[in-house]
Amino acid sequence: MGERGLQLVPRPIYLGWSIEKQIYRKDLCTVSGLRSSSRNTVVLIFFPSPLVPSRGPENVSTTEVNYTTFRIAWIALPIEASNGNIKMYQIKLILNKTCTAAQSPTYLMLNTTTREVLLSSLSICTRYDLAVRAYTMAGPGPYSKSIAFQTLGE
Repeated sequence: MGERGLQLVPRPIYLGWSIEKQIYRKDLCTVSGLRSSSRNTVVLIFFPSPLVPSRGPENVSTTEVNYTTFRIAWIALPIEASNGNIKMYQIKLILNKTCTAAQSPTYLMLNTTTREVLLSSLSICTRYDLAVRAYTMAGPGPYSKSIAFQTLGE
């Protein structure tokens, strides 16, 4: 590491900027720099840092197909919330309550590259909670607001 925490670059691109002070957000970019032979010139190279989505998908909905199958869908995140290319979505499904037997909550994580999935072979007479989150190359964003749905008996 060089002065002021700047990383030295073996072959920097000279941009010719004269800078007295540079302010940047570490969460938005990585800065590499090299002080030139002139005391007033610093070469800085900015590399955008990958970001995670800033919020979970909206309008998550469930549609009953039959008593043990539900279609789950949501809308795409807008560019300002996705913070990059969405690589996949993760669905957190929680089996919360069943009317046939006492059971502690059971978690299931499902990954998909689409904005719609078909959940089949669900337990009858069971309440589920689900939430969805998006991933970029930087990692996962927060989950959507949790929604509940229930399968009925035969």
